[in-house]
Amino acid sequence: MKRLWNPPFGSPVPATVLISAVPYMEDGEIKSIMACMTEVSRLKWAEAWQARAAQEAEEAKRQQSEFTDAISHEVRNPLTAMLQLANSIYGSLEDYKEKENSAEEYLHIIQENIEAAKTIIFCASHQKKVLDDVLILSKMDFMLLTLSPSPSQPLDLINNAVNMLQANISAADIEMKVEAHESIPELEISWVMCDPLRVTQILINLLSNAIKFTRLERHRRVTLRYGASLEEPRHSFKEGLAWASMKKEHEDVTLGEEWGDGKQIYLSFCVTDTGPGMTEEERAHLFNRFQQASPKTSIKYGGTGLGLYISHTLTEKQNGSVGVSSQPGKGSTFAFYVKARQLSSPPTPSSEPTLQSTQELVLRQLDNTQALKVVKDIAVIKDPEAVEQQKVVSSPQIPQEQTALPEVAYHVLLVEDNLINQAILKKQLTRAGCIVYVANHGLEALETLRRADVWEEAAGAGHKLDIVLMDLEMPVMDGYSASREIRSLEKSGKLTRHVEIIAITANVRKGQVDCALDAGIDAIMAKPFSVSDLLETIKTRLGR
Repeated sequence: MKRLWNPPFGSPVPATVLISAVPYMEDGEIKSIMACMTEVSRLKWAEAWQARAAQEAEEAKRQQSEFTDAISHEVRNPLTAMLQLANSIYGSLEDYKEKENSAEEYLHIIQENIEAAKTIIFCASHQKKVLDDVLILSKMDFMLLTLSPSPSQPLDLINNAVNMLQANISAADIEMKVEAHESIPELEISWVMCDPLRVTQILINLLSNAIKFTRLERHRRVTLRYGASLEEPRHSFKEGLAWASMKKEHEDVTLGEEWGDGKQIYLSFCVTDTGPGMTEEERAHLFNRFQQASPKTSIKYGGTGLGLYISHTLTEKQNGSVGVSSQPGKGSTFAFYVKARQLSSPPTPSSEPTLQSTQELVLRQLDNTQALKVVKDIAVIKDPEAVEQQKVVSSPQIPQEQTALPEVAYHVLLVEDNLINQAILKKQLTRAGCIVYVANHGLEALETLRRADVWEEAAGAGHKLDIVLMDLEMPVMDGYSASREIRSLEKSGKLTRHVEIIAITANVRKGQVDCALDAGIDAIMAKPFSVSDLLETIKTRLGR
């Protein structure tokens, strides 16, 4: 018997029936059978639909939880660095305020604090990008994402994006190239009408990914190519480029009056890196909300899994698309295109200088020579009243006890994969009198332990070790695995005593804290934290 059943929505499905049979017995023999057949197609369909809905809800909850963890990690990590650097700046200025210094000494402290301020700006920019992504995502959810076209030059958009990421590029020592396709001069592309903010956001997302995945490679190069065409340019990109599936079809955005009446064109951009590349399975996870190439991507490289999803949505919104081509060991290429209109003449420039341009001019004119003159002027101030007058207009003073670090002599192993946080925390602990050893991941931490006085075979001849500060999310070997291995070495007698472990982490949900404690970690320090609080925790754990 074959029969189809039409559900309330969706395609017809095979009908389902429930049959029950009861035999009629007489003298121990079956005389007849009474059977009842009931159609339960609707019930079975409802059960299957409910099971799918529950599974989808569970998956959404899991993705949201991972997203929350990623956001927490991406925000708390730079916040820790900013807090400690601000304390460092304040503490160093307090030290110099109490004594007379030469002009060269003043210049040294200024230069040291300039470097600290640069790192704070770098960390704040990273946080801003994370928050911008979250805000854009919120606008997408409520259908509030709009386009605001204005006259722009493609090369200016590229330069703006590269300049915003210049600190990252320089820090990773990446060779950055920008190349114009021959179509730019052929079509005489100079000024176009597009949404510069949205195009720049996509460029920043793709360039950020390229920098992030290239910085750990031996050969570090990122190339950005741009071009233009009169027709949809998918066919002009190299073979093997897989385009993201269309989520929603949009009307031609360039038909609005605000876009003008220039010739319709497509702007295309291509970002190629020398990173590790991806497998076909990893590529399949891209452009989805809250997803990265693999679960380990966030641990090793950071990120929230939002950048490519947002780029996908923004390109679609502008009648374009985004795609990827990648092979393991051969780097990756991300490309996108958007629709725009060509302008026949440049817009009329404003003659009024902007506040931003004025500030930039002043900042560019202040070089080290002038800074030296400034500090020399400061150094020759002899009138105490003049100094007091300067104090009156200064910012309210922070109580000294908030930043003063106690003089201690702990021997600390710092296990942290974020090099900025590692360098800052090491500097702060050293300033407090600690002897600090560093490791970039759990495996390096175990190697350092083998050279310490707690290692049985060292017979007390190794370097002294009091405590381990352990990050949890790290490449190669994470903090959980490293802590479990340390406890195992203690049980086997390889380590001669209990090694105190304090987790320094942004992952502080109850489940994560429980996992850390189960792994043998003694205490948790949630990022961001102050060094004085950390030292107090160390003192409590060591009892001295």
